[in-house]
Amino acid sequence: MTRLRHPIILFLVLLALSAAGCTLPVRTSLTPGSPDTVATATPAPSGAPIVTIIPKDFTDTPGPNAAPDSTQTALPNLTPTSQPVDRKDPNALIAGLRAALQDKDTGFFAQFAPEDLNYVDYIEGGQPVSRAKLLDDLTERFAASSPGCAQFGTYEDTLQVWTQGWSPLWQIDQICYQGCSPLNPPHTSQDAAFFFRPDASGDYELSTVWLNDDNLWRTVYQVEMHACSEPYQPPPAPTVFACPGAPDTRLKSGERAYASALSSTPNRLRSAPTTSAEIVGLIQPRQVLELLDGPRCAEGYVWWKVRLLGLDLTGWTAEGSPSSYWLEPCTVALCGQP
Repeated sequence: MTRLRHPIILFLVLLALSAAGCTLPVRTSLTPGSPDTVATATPAPSGAPIVTIIPKDFTDTPGPNAAPDSTQTALPNLTPTSQPVDRKDPNALIAGLRAALQDKDTGFFAQFAPEDLNYVDYIEGGQPVSRAKLLDDLTERFAASSPGCAQFGTYEDTLQVWTQGWSPLWQIDQICYQGCSPLNPPHTSQDAAFFFRPDASGDYELSTVWLNDDNLWRTVYQVEMHACSEPYQPPPAPTVFACPGAPDTRLKSGERAYASALSSTPNRLRSAPTTSAEIVGLIQPRQVLELLDGPRCAEGYVWWKVRLLGLDLTGWTAEGSPSSYWLEPCTVALCGQP
């Protein structure tokens, strides 16, 4: 009888532990592999059950009946997942960009970005960046901020879509224009305007990210801005000034021009828009002019009333002949702002 008491006691102990929900320790061996590998325990002797070890990522996932976790927040969608956008339709482009901002989705921008583009804060110069750099910058800012679409406008063939509220601020570290030079301190901006231009097939492509406010475009280039919620309307076709025998004009009254440096002789400045009028002065190559009036068509020439910048001299001069232009349109860098 003495030899039979111990197995009975052991059986009763095991039965009590099982009723209490306890299990005996089981030796396990994890198979090396990726962090997501599901490892299983080596079976213990006497037919002990196999123990499955579940990765922590799985055990932290709340079940369908779990209580809401107020500390959990939705992460931004930082991978290209956007549906294709009609790249010829400005309205579809603007709507797609607004949705991308709301969803924090870089995929929209991945559709339109070429391999190389520029960050720009002024007309001349900029910082060349790669497509990968743009998407990395977007990812970083989507994770930290919720930017919104503010307005859009059209300058020539470029659709400009302006966004605000970015953090961290966008940054330009260098300016490249006939060579590159560092910016110290860097230029920063919480605004970012995405400039889209149509390619040869008519598909819009992201060409530039303008990292500055819209003051230059509103005041100097007279771009009419519209809220992003408004429908896009094509800008009216420019009125073409026709002058038989003369080249198409490239100038506009109220702006500036300069006498072409390609001409070896000065332009004649006359008292009236005709070749028979009195010559009141000469315009030397590279001389900057203010366009006071015009255009006027006479004798196969397009005429402009001009004032020589820095000189008290006013008169009329012709823009060019069928073979060459004698007056060139100014850029802000060459002539300053009117």
